[in-house]
Amino acid sequence: MDLKSSGLTPQEVQPVKDAAWPAVRRDFGVLLLNMGGPDSLDGIEDYLRELFSDRDMIRLPLGKLYQNSLARFIAARRAPKVRERYAAIGGGSPLAGITRRQAAALQRELGRPVDYGMRYSGPRTAKAVTGLSRAGIERLVVLPLYPQFSHTTTGSALAELDRCGAGVPVTVIRDHHDDPGYIAAMAEGLRPYLEAWPGWDTARVLFVAHSLPLKYVRRGDSYVDQTRRTVALVARAAGMPDAGWRLAFSSRVGPVRWQGPSLEESLARLAAEATRHLVVVPVSFVAENLETLWDLDVVFREQCAAAGIPSFRRVSTLGDSPLYIEALARLARQAGEKKEMANG
Repeated sequence: MDLKSSGLTPQEVQPVKDAAWPAVRRDFGVLLLNMGGPDSLDGIEDYLRELFSDRDMIRLPLGKLYQNSLARFIAARRAPKVRERYAAIGGGSPLAGITRRQAAALQRELGRPVDYGMRYSGPRTAKAVTGLSRAGIERLVVLPLYPQFSHTTTGSALAELDRCGAGVPVTVIRDHHDDPGYIAAMAEGLRPYLEAWPGWDTARVLFVAHSLPLKYVRRGDSYVDQTRRTVALVARAAGMPDAGWRLAFSSRVGPVRWQGPSLEESLARLAAEATRHLVVVPVSFVAENLETLWDLDVVFREQCAAAGIPSFRRVSTLGDSPLYIEALARLARQAGEKKEMANG
């Protein structure tokens, strides 16, 4: 799937409008948070500069001023190569448009105002908060679309929300990595790929999660442990034997040590096991983006073919699948209907 083939109209990449809200209840509203991505080739350098300037995501030495200067340098240097990748998947990231669909579907399910904000691109968190406030909500449920909590992703998004100021009581759903509805939705997406399975002697399932620098893991970031629990629960729900699946961590950047095993290390192991059929399942993402559409569908597919794995299939991200939207609605309703609201 890419931006051109996603079926998104120009209206669907805009924020959820106030005009959609008159008939819904206002006892609480829901704010979805995600990372975002450049909506055009012209926006890539700005997106990269904001990403590398974020000290919650990447903390460089010598303070914020130095990091901002270095971020501009890194963004300018990386932008041409990243531009080629986005051009190959349709000219921009589909993440914001897909998140809008998730927000619209969740709003229909809940009957309450729902909007979304992106950390490094439009539409911004501040704009969504303002729109929900104008809708007259009494409380705000914040639902980051990162199923597994990390200070580098969810933490950064919540820090941005704090800077915006909600103006109403807030409850944050910090993660949903082991929520039964989320696990069921993940298993539902995987199960069709296992129906005509050629046998576990030559076939494997590879779960892929975005990696994290080891220094964050050692400081107690829960992301890796939560990712492992998610994968184990999904494998069990899909009826897979323990020997039939692996977990890899992708997208390492820079000279620091990252959580492994990497995609390359996992591929070497799969090839050594004489794997001929591989199904790849993205774990960290609930919407398609550059890492799924380029890193997995193009680069990793080619690497698998070169390693002697000719059959490569990739499970789509959850998007606005009914089971996932139902799970998010239940989580939001439980949080929003509490008599006493508390941050975090």
